[in-house]
Amino acid sequence: MGELTIEVERVRELVFADGAPVRAASGVARFAGGWLVVQDDGTHAALVMPDGPVTPLRIFPPVEGLDHFAEHDGTKHLKPDLEAACEVPFSATPAVLVLGSGSTAARRRGAVVTWPDDSGNVIGGPSVTWADLGPLYERATAVLGLEPSQVNFEGLSVGRSGGGTLRWFNRGNGALGVGSASVEIDGRGLLDAIEGRRPAGEVAVGEPLWHELGTVAGVALSVTDAVSLGGGAILVSSAAEDTPNNVDDGPVVGTALSIVAGPELGVVHHGQVPLVSGQVPKIEGLALLQGPAPADLADLADLAGGAARGELRVLAVVDADDALIPSSELVLRVSWGR
Repeated sequence: MGELTIEVERVRELVFADGAPVRAASGVARFAGGWLVVQDDGTHAALVMPDGPVTPLRIFPPVEGLDHFAEHDGTKHLKPDLEAACEVPFSATPAVLVLGSGSTAARRRGAVVTWPDDSGNVIGGPSVTWADLGPLYERATAVLGLEPSQVNFEGLSVGRSGGGTLRWFNRGNGALGVGSASVEIDGRGLLDAIEGRRPAGEVAVGEPLWHELGTVAGVALSVTDAVSLGGGAILVSSAAEDTPNNVDDGPVVGTALSIVAGPELGVVHHGQVPLVSGQVPKIEGLALLQGPAPADLADLADLAGGAARGELRVLAVVDADDALIPSSELVLRVSWGR
């Protein structure tokens, strides 16, 4: 296994135009000339333009009249818990899929956000369609051989086989004895389910793969997001969070990035993310800014050899686990074989 060198090139706090913080950023995807950032404790996402304004975009209707949820006021159990955002390359128009974690029955909804023109200049703005996907979550949970209390789907990327497939990552929890895992799902079928053209329980789910990412200070690293690099390789972020279950937050003692590739999506390169302002950044969302060269991808797909040298740049969003502290956007330079 090779070592990744990870450098923080830029840090930006995410704040809406009215001064309110973007809370609990948990996923990010390229959209409408900028980025769509989902919040895990609200019904809105944030549309972030490069060096420009940050505006809210409603994903779900209010839940019992509320748009924000927190543990301190007893509303955390109501939150949709959006945890994954993925650009959809096989959609007829620019689109992003967003999915809840599935860790409770209230968190098994998904949405597709579309924009007719990726320039961001279309009158009328984005369109959002959402649906309850409970039967799909139940099917994926059964394929993984898990109990509902062990489920926490946090990452979504284009599948390694391309086409219309997606790879869906369950975070896992060392305290529960559950490792990180992923399943390939029919992305076109998922779009059909959200848009009402087929039952959610009929979306195809493939066999699981399990991902061993190591530990930090004795706490297991578990997947928090993923983004395809092309050529069958996927970059995953992970956090070593000391929590007894899949609902409560806990102290994060380390974060890492790993490149997985090959038939079993084994780890070929891995590295810890440096501290940001003296704190461990809990990275929960990844988007690719600049991918590795095709020759590097060819090497990455070969677990026996790995890539001799390569570099990429990614946008990462950080959840501060505090509703009063704005989430952060990081630009990371990731290299190997230097």
